[in-house]
Amino acid sequence: MRFAKSSWLATIAVLWVSAVAFAQPAPPPEARPTIDVALNTTAIQPGQQTVIAVVIDVPADHYAQADTATNRDLGLIPLEVTVETGDTAIVYETIKPQPTAKDIPNVGTADIYDGRFILYVPVQVAEPVASPVEWSVGVRYQICNKAGLCYPPTLETFTLAPEVGASVAPANTELFANFDPTVWASLVPAPAKPDESKPNEASADRSTLVWFGLAFVAGIMFNVVPCVLPVLPLKIMGFFEAAKHDRAKCVTLSLFFAVGMIAVFAALGLLLLVFGAIGSWGEIFSKPWFVWPIVTLLVIAAVGTFGLFATSLPKSVYAFSPKHDTYGGNVAWGAFTAVLSTPCTFGLFAGALAWAITQPAWLGVLLLVMVGVGMSAPYVVLSCFPEIARKFPRTGGWPEAVKQAMAFLLLATAAFFARPLLPDPIGGDAWWYVIFGLLAAGLIFLVVRGGMLVGWRKPSLYAVAGVVAVLLVPTFVFARQFANPPVGWVEFSDEALGDALGTGDPVLVKYTADWCANCQVVERRVFGNQEQLDAWRDEFGLTLIKADLTTSGAAGWPSLVELNPSRSIPFTAVYVDGEVRELVGIYSSEDLRSALQ
Repeated sequence: MRFAKSSWLATIAVLWVSAVAFAQPAPPPEARPTIDVALNTTAIQPGQQTVIAVVIDVPADHYAQADTATNRDLGLIPLEVTVETGDTAIVYETIKPQPTAKDIPNVGTADIYDGRFILYVPVQVAEPVASPVEWSVGVRYQICNKAGLCYPPTLETFTLAPEVGASVAPANTELFANFDPTVWASLVPAPAKPDESKPNEASADRSTLVWFGLAFVAGIMFNVVPCVLPVLPLKIMGFFEAAKHDRAKCVTLSLFFAVGMIAVFAALGLLLLVFGAIGSWGEIFSKPWFVWPIVTLLVIAAVGTFGLFATSLPKSVYAFSPKHDTYGGNVAWGAFTAVLSTPCTFGLFAGALAWAITQPAWLGVLLLVMVGVGMSAPYVVLSCFPEIARKFPRTGGWPEAVKQAMAFLLLATAAFFARPLLPDPIGGDAWWYVIFGLLAAGLIFLVVRGGMLVGWRKPSLYAVAGVVAVLLVPTFVFARQFANPPVGWVEFSDEALGDALGTGDPVLVKYTADWCANCQVVERRVFGNQEQLDAWRDEFGLTLIKADLTTSGAAGWPSLVELNPSRSIPFTAVYVDGEVRELVGIYSSEDLRSALQ
């Protein structure tokens, strides 16, 4: 098996992802709680009782998750206190303060601790007992911020070395003012300390398996989102090329394709959940340093699909055209396809991403890896049956014409991703006509090329021309609507939102971005009709606010994070009667009307 230079680079990238996938940084200093432990007596006596106070101060705008049945049902990681005394004492169950209920976006109502609170651990000293005595107190917690974004769980350990003496006096009385000594009569010994090397209860909970199953389904669905549709023909052609080999070779190539795809999801998971290098899933498409190379690759892929690489281009250009029947080429195509999917999110994936953010970093990364597994699964399964592809013609006039027509679709995709980065007025609303022109050129090319191949009077050509005409009309209508968006939107700012909420009337905030293809679907389906918007204003007194998140520094990002920790868009918040109703992913006008009512 020989690897080209690009194959080695792809392999090194995959190995790097695997090496760091389980890194878990501690919470930053501003999110770390202050913890102290103290006894209620100056010393201990054999056979007597004492109490340990665990005093925790959580930083402002943060909270810790309580150990309650509600939180366990939600799969959250609770705050736990364990005390190891060996044979010097009996430890009873921890007495916990009353938690506060908090609505966490995309999770539900959870029980939390914030500010300063104290847990008490009653201890019965053994008889006899001799100095020295050393007790270990462990505090395991997960800190989250007010938006529901959680840091990896942390275990801190403290040591108490009480003296064994004949005289005992009260100590730290201010810390024990709320301790009720009558609880001694009903106390039972605490359970043994759990083995920290084993998966925690949240990881082993059935809900974790459910979310991993949903992540797999979300990955399969990523194959048909608008961002990925342009490369589907290329993937199919790649399957045709792989089918020239035997079944084993075909499956092996598909597995390399899966490796490239999974590596991208793992890398993005690390950047998002571990290192915090990107703010949201898809927000990376607001970075010029990332978008322009993607646009360039799309253009090069279009040129190769059109067949120009078969002419006399410089040899260096061929290095950027990975082949579908090589190992390195499949890794590259898998990675490229996964990258193109990131600007498109939908309800199921947004929910999985929101759950991943509330889990330990390693578990969240694994969940996103499962999305990559699901996305690559259809290709791997299809590769097990190469005889299917062999039944379809891969050469000749029509297959080549369809392939070349797909090049225009790739160019249109490149134009779509480039639009947010183009200066005004080039990248304004009129740019949608350029995208439409490229799509129309591809459809017209298919008819013209078909006429040259089979003759202009063939019935089959008339059928193709009819399909093209049917597709051209709605495509132009969509482009015209995008190029002439409805008016009356208020630009998002904290002041504008506050003023609108102050009226008492319903308020709608639409979080969108030019690089988000699913956002454009919502724009067309729900907000593309000026008369409809005016009717909602008249019927509900609705104020429409648009939070444009095309740039990473847009004013609406903090508001989105507070409402939707996964930061995924499209996302719409509807404020009605003092509550926030959320619409995640692609939705319809009927869904919006239900939210308003």
